[in-house]
Amino acid sequence: MKKINSYHIISIIALIGTLAGLCSCSNDDSDELYYLATSPNESNVKYGTAKLQNLDIFLPNDSSQSLIPVLIYVHGGGWAGGDKSDWGEEAVKAFRELGYLTISINYRLVPTVIFPENLYDVIHGIEWVYSHIESYHGNPHDITLVGHSAGTHLIASVVCNQKYLHNAAFDCHDIHMVCLLDGGGYLAMQKTIYDDTDIYDMVNRALGGNQSNWIDFGPANSIADCDYIPPMVICHSDDNYRVRSNAEFIQKLDDYGFDYTEYTMAGYTHGGMLGNFPYYKNEYDVISHFIK
Repeated sequence: MKKINSYHIISIIALIGTLAGLCSCSNDDSDELYYLATSPNESNVKYGTAKLQNLDIFLPNDSSQSLIPVLIYVHGGGWAGGDKSDWGEEAVKAFRELGYLTISINYRLVPTVIFPENLYDVIHGIEWVYSHIESYHGNPHDITLVGHSAGTHLIASVVCNQKYLHNAAFDCHDIHMVCLLDGGGYLAMQKTIYDDTDIYDMVNRALGGNQSNWIDFGPANSIADCDYIPPMVICHSDDNYRVRSNAEFIQKLDDYGFDYTEYTMAGYTHGGMLGNFPYYKNEYDVISHFIK
């Protein structure tokens, strides 16, 4: 296990420069290149029958190779908002350059559904990717999950609360890595962690007011039941709530010997944790985890 809480200068500046070069273009063709760089190759692909059970597909710059690594992004929004379009322009361009086939998925929102129906949506979206991605030259056994905010809760639940994977088309050994971006106390689900009543109320709404599901809702509470959890990259801002709640989740991973790397990122807002992904500042080598 590795914790990184201070400056860590890394030697990937050349790569960052290459990725940033995607943004440069002449005045004559800037609009066209911008569109090609950030737009999905296929939009609103259905993985279920409900309106929000859909996903976008972003092919890498070179999609001719077979067995391309796959990244699936799950958005945040307090389980009641957000959209797959939150997958940002910089991330789209970066992961295209890095050679990933990227999927951004929607899922049904509170109050239309409550937990665990939104979790099942994410699982069904991953199942669709697992079953169809080879036709796009993607590798169904090399899938990375990335989530922001409430999306961290959902993808952490996929790999930590594994009873929900019963009869799923994939298992955790098909997940190469899990990257959590600024998750909160809902990872650990200890009620005492909530200093902010707004967050407490948001979680309660996600549960439909059903307090009996409180423990099941927290992925950390199921870690003890797992034989295997994919390696995790855990990135969070440095405000007290994020630090404290991620510490409880990480303690559980530590207790049971599961692999993770933690980055505590000074000066980043909750939104900035997604908006700057995967670049961040040079002292945080998050992007190195994605270089094949």
